[in-house]
This record gives sequence, structure tokens and C-alpha cells, in this order.
Amino acid sequence: MSRQSELNIIADQYDLAETHIGYAFLYRGYAYSHWQSGQVLDAIYDLTIAVMQNNFAIDRIVYNMAPYDGGGMIYHFLKDYTWPEVESTPLTWQSICQAWTLNNFEGKEWTISIIDHMRRLMWDEPYFIQWAANPESAR
Repeated sequence: MSRQSELNIIADQYDLAETHIGYAFLYRGYAYSHWQSGQVLDAIYDLTIAVMQNNFAIDRIVYNMAPYDGGGMIYHFLKDYTWPEVESTPLTWQSICQAWTLNNFEGKEWTISIIDHMRRLMWDEPYFIQWAANPESAR
């Protein structure tokens, strides 16, 4: 299943949830009208239907399993299309330098200002000879 088809399924479920929420609002209005006119049992019935419609809406968004085994659609979409991307690209000094060169050093002013600030912070600390000799191994 493609990323777009999964997004379409999620969007369809949200549309169905909105329909259920609309019915919940409608039945809450009926309940209020019945309550005002002294029809208490009808008001309780209407509130029951409103609560059921709210539950159906939540089921559509959170608990709908189709077409997945376990977990809801949103969880699977996030797991399949976002988390692996974040985990597979760790942020290293090499990836930062590569991004700079690929983007023609876009954002260099911000980067240099942050580096200059870090230098000022370092100057306020005692000199550490092992770090100066080999910064990557002396941490």
C-alpha cells in the first residue's frame, strides 16, 4: 500500500468521523428540546444516541484497524512513513556539512553566529589540554 493510499484511507475515516459528530450534535439538540418540553425519557434516549455517535467518531479516528493488524491507521502511518526516516538519518557534523554544500551554504549567517556564540562560551571555560590536542576523543 502506498503512502498516498494510506493518507486517503485516513482522510476517508476523518470524513466519516465528522458525519458521526454531526449526528451527535443533532441528537444533543433533540435531547435539549425534549428536556425543555418535559419528555425526559426521550431526552435520555437522544443523549444515548449522541454518546454513541461520539464513540463511533472516536472509533473511526483512533481505533479503526482496517487494513492493519493491530494499532490504528494513524499509528501505522506514522510508524511506516515518519519514524524510520528520522531514525535512518542521524545528525552528524558530516551530514551538516553535506547539507551546507548541497544548498550553496544557505543559512551560513545563522550557522556562523551560533558557532561564534559557542566560541565565546568556550573562552569562558578553563583550558583543557586533552580537548585541544584531540577534540573528538577527549570527551
